Amino acid sequence: MRVDAVGNKFELAAGTLHYQKLALPGLLLVGLVLRLWHIDGALWYDEAFSAWLAGLPVGQLIEAARGDVHPPTYYLLLAAVTRLTGHSEAALRLPSVLAGLGTIYMVFRLARSLGLSERAALLAGAICTLSPFAIYYSQEPGPTAC
Repeated sequence: MRVDAVGNKFELAAGTLHYQKLALPGLLLVGLVLRLWHIDGALWYDEAFSAWLAGLPVGQLIEAARGDVHPPTYYLLLAAVTRLTGHSEAALRLPSVLAGLGTIYMVFRLARSLGLSERAALLAGAICTLSPFAIYYSQEPGPTAC
């Protein structure tokens, strides 16, 4: 009888490890769905400005970005993405969506590096995944989103 109790504990521990291996990819999948939901909405003025800058040739883009308070790195990234995917609203928001997913992953990794348990790190990742603020900025094409 004692052996069965120990065996059940090992089975439970193995099941927990399997669950934890799937939890982070699950959070990232939920985060992706939430960030892609209604991603093709109309652009705001600052988003349209980012799209305009991304459509310029690289030399003109850097020159035009000199007057902006943000460095041109984001606009160069956006230009590369839109040259590959087009200038649709969804394509313009793709770098921000990917940055949002990266944020979820990094929140999880930061929590683990601070010595928090796997469960606590997953909770931190879940809060980031479901945060309306994080979702909003993961759908906005602009240098403040990344």
